[in-house]
This record gives sequence, C-alpha cells and structure tokens, in this order.
Amino acid sequence: MSEESLGRTEHVAALERGLSVVKLLASSEERLTLAEVAHQTGYSRAAARRFLLSLQTVGFVETDGRYFRLRRDVLDLGYAYLSSLAWWRPALHAVTGLSTTLGANCVAGVLDRGQFCVVARSVSNPVSVAGSGGTASEPAYASAGGRVLLGGMEKAERNAFLASIDPLPLTPFTITDTDRLRTSISDAVSDGHALAVQEIEIGVTAVAVPIFGRNGRPVAALEAFCRGVDSIRPEAVLAQLKSAAYAIHTEAFDG
Repeated sequence: MSEESLGRTEHVAALERGLSVVKLLASSEERLTLAEVAHQTGYSRAAARRFLLSLQTVGFVETDGRYFRLRRDVLDLGYAYLSSLAWWRPALHAVTGLSTTLGANCVAGVLDRGQFCVVARSVSNPVSVAGSGGTASEPAYASAGGRVLLGGMEKAERNAFLASIDPLPLTPFTITDTDRLRTSISDAVSDGHALAVQEIEIGVTAVAVPIFGRNGRPVAALEAFCRGVDSIRPEAVLAQLKSAAYAIHTEAFDG
C-alpha cells in the first residue's frame, strides 16, 4: 500500500472536524452558542454538540450551559509544538532583548502553508498593526520574514509555490508581480536579509534575517518592524538582528 493510500485510509474525519471546532472557537472574539458553532462549521446541531461535549470532557472547552469557549488547557497543544523547536526558547529571549535595544517590535516566525506565522514576539511601544507582527500570520510573499524563508526553499519548490499563488495587493506598495517577487526573494538570499516597506500595512516597515538550522538552511526568521517609513533603518538594525540570529543558532544547535 502506498503512503498516499495509507494516508487516506488512516485519516480520521471525526478528529479533523473536532479540531475545526477548536479553530473556530480560537478565532472567535466572543463565546459561541451551540447553534452558532453548528452554523459556522456547517455541521448539524447534533454533530456540533458531540464535538463540543467531547472537547469539554478532555478539558479543552468549557460552557455555562449556553455559551462555549476554549479553556487554557488547549494551550498545551500549542506549547507542545513550540517546545519541540530547539530554537524557540532562545528566540523568545532574543526578541525581548532586541525589542528593548532597538526600540522596535520584534518577532520570530516560521513558514507554514504560504504564511509567515509568528511563534515568538515582544512588542516595544505597542502599536495597532494589522500586519508585520500585529497578527499571528501574514502572507509570506508580502512580509520580510516570509521572503527570507521562501529564499530557503529549493529553487524548484520556490518556483512551484510562486506559480501556485495569486498575490493580492494588501497595500498599493505590495509586490504582486511574480517576476518581481522572485527577484525580491533572490535578493533576500544574496543579501542575507529582506526588507518590506509598507507592503503589509501603510506606514509599516520591516526587516528580517534567517535563523539557520543544523543543516545550514533557514528554520525561522527574525524580524524587526515599526510604524513609520523612516523610523527603522535597516543598516542600523541588521548587525544586531544577524548577531541575535547567530546566537539563537549557536544555543539551539551547537550548544
């Protein structure tokens, strides 16, 4: 039996649907009723009720009899992933120090399904930012951290990715032309860093460098960003970002 066939036969639909309920509750700013969960997931009320009660039984969901919300125990799922990353704890300490030193917001993130996903952050002088560190994830093609990590792909894989997406202009400055994106990503590889000016949100400038794994390929990106086109000067922060990325690598993989 092929791996593909094995994957199909071992796929547990109930688990997938239960996790979709977790994702729905996580994305909602308000508590949800059974009817709302059923409507937003497209499941029947009976099915939604089974999933909610099952999640309640294992401690991931709580209810007052009408409304449902996640419990803090669900954080164990995310922490299990983060703690499995050798570089995560060093990165968490690094972004805190960098934020203080640079006076800028700093994050560390990974590439996941075309998104630059933040897994460690420290915010100095918090601002309401819709992109670059203001959300849990953002399109990799438009973010500095995302381009650094796209540059770590094999060329064929990167070309396939670029061919598969339809980049949307998040701002008037977002690069959406595939050839220009390919050039920008190549520049990130050759320069050792990426710069995104007002591509995620007007007024937000970001610069990122790779965090290399044991095999010499990027496993994450370290990004500094702030509001104001001229408020962050790449040449002034690159040395510190690269030094921090090297320290993360050393502690995680050479220690």
